[in-house]
Amino acid sequence: MGNSNVFKRNAGILMAISSLPSPYGIGTLGKDAYEFVDFVRDSNHKYWQVLPVGPTTYGDSPYQPYSAFAGNPYFVDLDMLIEEGLLLKSEVIAVDWGDGIIPVEVSEDDAVNNRYPVNHDGYLGDDRYVSYEKMYNERFNVLRKAYERFKGKCVSAKLTLDKGLPLYKRFDNFVKDNAYWLKDYAMFMSLKEYFNQKAWGEWDRDIKFREPEAMQRYEDELSDDIGFWNFIQYEFYTQWGKLKAYANSNGIEIIGDIPIYMGYDSVDVWANQAEFQLDENLTPVKVAGVPPDAFSDMGQKWGNPLYDWAKMENSDFGWWRMRMANSARLYDIIRIDHFLGIIKYYTNITFTEKQLENPAKIYDLLNSNNVINNVIAAIPSNEYDEIRTGIEDTIKSIYQYQNSALGILDTIGQDYSDLNLEADTISEKLSNPDNMKLLRDVLAKLG
Repeated sequence: MGNSNVFKRNAGILMAISSLPSPYGIGTLGKDAYEFVDFVRDSNHKYWQVLPVGPTTYGDSPYQPYSAFAGNPYFVDLDMLIEEGLLLKSEVIAVDWGDGIIPVEVSEDDAVNNRYPVNHDGYLGDDRYVSYEKMYNERFNVLRKAYERFKGKCVSAKLTLDKGLPLYKRFDNFVKDNAYWLKDYAMFMSLKEYFNQKAWGEWDRDIKFREPEAMQRYEDELSDDIGFWNFIQYEFYTQWGKLKAYANSNGIEIIGDIPIYMGYDSVDVWANQAEFQLDENLTPVKVAGVPPDAFSDMGQKWGNPLYDWAKMENSDFGWWRMRMANSARLYDIIRIDHFLGIIKYYTNITFTEKQLENPAKIYDLLNSNNVINNVIAAIPSNEYDEIRTGIEDTIKSIYQYQNSALGILDTIGQDYSDLNLEADTISEKLSNPDNMKLLRDVLAKLG
């Protein structure tokens, strides 16, 4: 949408893709997403803010994705796949999506012409909620059917001379253009299936450490599965691109949301092990957390592995640059969740029950880990170490790069009440235009 670096004051609506209406258990990038764009436009609003759109892991939180680059397979619209000839509608309505709609088995002709009953059974689910268990158990089976037909269409396209760029060539181009993240992601997801969904830290040692021979062996053995995960991302990015173009053509800009940290069981940690604080066995040395605040008296243990900012700086923050560049493809404006963590973060040390019995030993342990916060008299189960990354100047260069090279209109950094002053100061230093504040805290300051 340009690189004017001026955030236009206007209204917008936050609506997660997963919360959009859908006849198939979860919101998607299909018809209802386009209708929501119309709603935002007709409301005289300018912005549609979404939650992170990455593929969710165990727990199904959008802030713990398997990848910082990939899209959520659940968001691929099934009706659009039907229109492409990759699925039959009769296949889709025969599945229990966990929304309370009773599955029906009818002919394809009856399905296409809507000659089937739509009945509900509360024991099957509730359309106000997403049944992630049923989604996980059923969605990929349906997408596999679409992939098999897609492969057939690619073979047929090679035997005919259709106008325009043939399907197989569009797919090949997508895979090549996105190889910098897609190659590892498709391999990672294939390996997750191969190892029965175990976290990558529990895989066989050779592939856990990405030994070249093992990488090649699994790439050959899992080639069809890798193609499947490539296909899902091809469909996601194709559908997202069309939706974003429609939104922009209606004067609506999309505010994206990127988590500050990645989960341990993610392709980004597995593929970039040296850039995270991991020990010799690739286990996190410390994990992310926040100290006690207005939200939680005991603080929070998030469990995410921490970035090794020094090593990232040595690589000129290549991973962050790629992440911001890819986010610029998806969004007009980027919201960085817990933005202050780029400049200052907290590590979290967890104590066992046995350690809690001896406060003196805990004190020694804290000192040995260079914890700069005072030990709380009650000795809570978590203690926090505040670390400053010292990379403000380099982050500023990344921000300038995103605006000049990527054409990102703006970036929003989220901050909270007890950190607002420092977040504002950092924001000014980085020439970062805007911070997102909680209205609750703003009103509290106004009395």
